[in-house]
Amino acid sequence: MGGGPVVPVTFVRVHLPPADIVLCIPEYPLPTVTARAVLPESLPYGNAVPASARANVLVAGLLSGDWLAAGEMMRGDLFHEPFRAPLMPDFARMREVALANGAYGAALSGAGPTVIAFAPSGRGPALRQAFQEAFPSFETRLVSEDRQGAVVVRG
Repeated sequence: MGGGPVVPVTFVRVHLPPADIVLCIPEYPLPTVTARAVLPESLPYGNAVPASARANVLVAGLLSGDWLAAGEMMRGDLFHEPFRAPLMPDFARMREVALANGAYGAALSGAGPTVIAFAPSGRGPALRQAFQEAFPSFETRLVSEDRQGAVVVRG
């Protein structure tokens, strides 16, 4: 990775606690190269510490099933959303619609422009409908997690 030494990959297999997952996909592209270009080369220590703390609490919330804590942490990403959100004129409104319609939280999915929202089980269809009404030209999807993950096939 990154041209450095080869290191073993460590992973933990977990399943998210029950929740509905809704995607809101703008009709405009946001090329990954553009989204990466706005990220700083580094974060000052004073910014990296709270950013890491929020990320750690997000993971802890997901692993423990505390969707309220996870949702709160999703609303305060400090690693990439502050830099990428300005590339998406609808991002703040997309998050507002998600939260106003019962989502625990919403965040940029990867580099964007897709926004992913997590809602209590059963609330996904209503959240999807709210996204469709607020953003009629955007694509919306109610999805589920992939419980198998990546598979290596040899032969």
